[in-house]
Amino acid sequence: MKEIIIDGVAYVPNGYETQTIKSNDGLPLVLVRGYGSGVSFGYLAEQNGSCVKLLNSRRIWSWTNATDCNQIALEGVGKESKVTVIVPEKTITDAIEVINITEKAAKNLLKQPIWKM
Repeated sequence: MKEIIIDGVAYVPNGYETQTIKSNDGLPLVLVRGYGSGVSFGYLAEQNGSCVKLLNSRRIWSWTNATDCNQIALEGVGKESKVTVIVPEKTITDAIEVINITEKAAKNLLKQPIWKM
């Protein structure tokens, strides 16, 4: 059971809202903040210190409705946010944060429209 609705309010079991989302290959969906490379999310294929390899990654160029990366990883971003195209594979060499993304945030982030010029 993922949730129960009582009087229009959805309740979820303790810990469910913080479960890591995994791809079909079992890779966790993570948010990565780089020192100079910005904020990206994707499926974590490898990590060696500050070097992180992501699959099916997108960069969050700018965001609304979240104060920081922690809130993005828990809840997602607002409609006015700018999230770039999907890159099949990317290596980030300056990672300073790698945060597991919750189911709530994954639903939000994976459905963001592609922003490009």
